Amino acid sequence: MTRHHPDSLSLMEYSAGNLSEPHALCIKLHLDKCSHCRSRVDTLDSLGAVMMEQQPKVTVSESMFDNILSKIDSEPVPRAERAGCSPKTRCRRESSGTHPSWRGNNHRSAGRIC
Repeated sequence: MTRHHPDSLSLMEYSAGNLSEPHALCIKLHLDKCSHCRSRVDTLDSLGAVMMEQQPKVTVSESMFDNILSKIDSEPVPRAERAGCSPKTRCRRESSGTHPSWRGNNHRSAGRIC
């Protein structure tokens, strides 16, 4: 029997798909063996589905899909240009937490040169 369980926030972030791949893998492996936590994640998944259903419908223009596809097909912008940093210097924004790489799952990029 498992003695240590992920905290509620980790389970919530797992349910929402917001964890980094290594962290999500750890949670998934735990859920494979722990019916208690698996039940909690199922409840969180159901709650998320209800919340999504209650969101107002949003209309988009007819050309939105084509615009998205053209952006996907275009040449990728180098990371330094996206962040607005010089490619040769260490980014000061990384250590302050305002660098774009700090959003989402790339939280380990501190000190990296853009």
